[in-house]
Amino acid sequence: MVGNPTLIPKSFDGWYVQGAYKLWQQGDYAFSPFVRLERFNTARAFADLGPGMTPTAAETEQVATVGANFWITRSVVIKADLQRFRVNTQANRLNLGLGWSF
Repeated sequence: MVGNPTLIPKSFDGWYVQGAYKLWQQGDYAFSPFVRLERFNTARAFADLGPGMTPTAAETEQVATVGANFWITRSVVIKADLQRFRVNTQANRLNLGLGWSF
């Protein structure tokens, strides 16, 4: 093979939909659960490189995320979410985060 072994896909696509609701608020404190559904394919197709040289297209991934944000001030938020992957189940994970808006 000639050139860079990391091939750039010819086509890719994806979408997501997300919903959240401010369930509780008292002063600066607030709690907001959310859900997100994603469907994406970062390597739907590759340019034809000839027989036996063109990589196989990737399978479309679907991810469901459930989480919540808890604001402890108007500019500081604690975040947590759980992600479930349909194809790559090894990527299932719990994400924790801290955000600061300035």
